[in-house]
Amino acid sequence: MAVLTQEDIKKLNEYIAKHGWDEKVISIEAIVITKGDVDEIYNFAKNVKNADIHALQGAIINSGKAAYIYEFAKNINGANVKELEAAIMKTGDAKHIFDFAKDIKGSNKKELSRAIAQTSDAESMFDFAVVIKGADKKALEEGIISSGSAEYIYKFAHLIGGANIKRLTEAEIETGNARFMVLFAQWVHGADRQQLCEAVANSGDSEFIYEFAKRIKDADLKMLSEAISQTDDAGYIYKFAQNIKGADISLLSAAIATTNDNEYKYKFVTEINGANIELIRDSAHGYKDDADHVYYEDLQKVTSLEEDVDNILGRL
Repeated sequence: MAVLTQEDIKKLNEYIAKHGWDEKVISIEAIVITKGDVDEIYNFAKNVKNADIHALQGAIINSGKAAYIYEFAKNINGANVKELEAAIMKTGDAKHIFDFAKDIKGSNKKELSRAIAQTSDAESMFDFAVVIKGADKKALEEGIISSGSAEYIYKFAHLIGGANIKRLTEAEIETGNARFMVLFAQWVHGADRQQLCEAVANSGDSEFIYEFAKRIKDADLKMLSEAISQTDDAGYIYKFAQNIKGADISLLSAAIATTNDNEYKYKFVTEINGANIELIRDSAHGYKDDADHVYYEDLQKVTSLEEDVDNILGRL
């Protein structure tokens, strides 16, 4: 099916200037609307002199295409913003709902914020709360919580004034994302750190159990030491013992002894003050590869202070 070219539009405008809107022009507009090509409908409304904006707008609305509804409201003189606003809210297209609120003069920010809160697009909801004056922030907060996005639950709590921190803390925990729980505890004023600490400890994520202990002042180190001891992650058990002041070295010694990583066992007994050398050394019963064999052999040569004194006594 043929489409109107820019040259066609030029000739139409020349014809209209000479003859006005006669039956021929009316018929062409009707054909454009009936065909339902939104690009052509928009182009006709934008470029043909004295086009029937109401009729063309109705066709754009009926298409349900948010991008064209937004562009029509933004660029077409005589467009009915209220009708287009109602249409764009029905599309559920978060990006264009946000753009409509941001760019269209006279748009209802509160209603648009409530519409975007019904989508699952947490990023657009957050942007709306940050950028759009007059937004319904409570509705946006509920929308972000419903989205289950750990990243934007954290960002909303951190950056949006008046946010319900207790509710957002609980929502963050519900996501099970230990990384953002740590960030929440670190940066969100009023967050329940003990509640977040328990959640991170229960996550079993060795990296962020360690990061919580490292970053959060007054973290419950007993709980976190116990949690990381259950992970079987020799690397982070070692790092916890090495870098966390107040860590339970006895507990961590027992934990690393149950792993099969001779490299970190060796590092533990040679670098960690108070390590249970005999327990860790005697727990090594084999090796995974040639590199691990080297650590296994070196581990067997490490002795405790008590053993050293016993050797001295035996030589005398």
